[in-house]
Amino acid sequence: MITRILLASAFTSAALCLSGCFSHSEYDNRVVDAVYTATPVKIDGVLNDEIWAKAPAYTFNAYNAKCVQNGEIKFAWDDQYVYVGAKLTDDDVVTVSDKDQSHLYKDGDLLEVFLKPLNDTYYWEIYANPLSARSSFFIAGGGRVIGDEISRPGHLMKDLKVAAKVDGTINNWQDVDKGWTAEMAIPIKDLTRYGAELKENSVWRFLIGRYNYSRYLENCELSGITEFKDNNHSFHYKPSYGYIKFVK
Repeated sequence: MITRILLASAFTSAALCLSGCFSHSEYDNRVVDAVYTATPVKIDGVLNDEIWAKAPAYTFNAYNAKCVQNGEIKFAWDDQYVYVGAKLTDDDVVTVSDKDQSHLYKDGDLLEVFLKPLNDTYYWEIYANPLSARSSFFIAGGGRVIGDEISRPGHLMKDLKVAAKVDGTINNWQDVDKGWTAEMAIPIKDLTRYGAELKENSVWRFLIGRYNYSRYLENCELSGITEFKDNNHSFHYKPSYGYIKFVK
């Protein structure tokens, strides 16, 4: 009986993934749309591409509470890249590192994007910081988050593009900044290299994580755009992952 239930569930998930007929009410966390663009996004940290005026904007929450310093994030895609554009309010923009393929969350403000195929264990953890530093960590499964393994240089996506712009003075704690913007272009060829599909009506799991360090905050503010489940503050906790649908 249990086997039949599991098989039925698997077939239902596969059918939903292939059909392109999705209802947001069928999912247990937030569903966002990545909007198709026929024109590649120019990754310069300036959110003035036409697609950013069309794509839905999603705001942040601080572990299911109101953010002290909010922002908005949008998603797009074409046949080569998944695009992420974010505008982040930040009164004290700070980072002490511009080193690619490092654990930048230890060094200052950071935007993280986690992308995971709907029906597999592996996923990527991808970074952009205010100095346009980038990292991409490949994780084979949640039970294999080993720092030295996931961050080795060979895991950096060669064609990953990241750019940021700061509205203020970075690393000056004595003034008041307005914030920073970030753009990412994540190569689809890397996301699909192990057999997962990413095309029109594909649905992947995702999580957005933000580290906001500021002299004006009591503590570093951690936030995202999905519902953080079970009061678990780990960005690797899969029930907190939402669903990103690639639409045309």
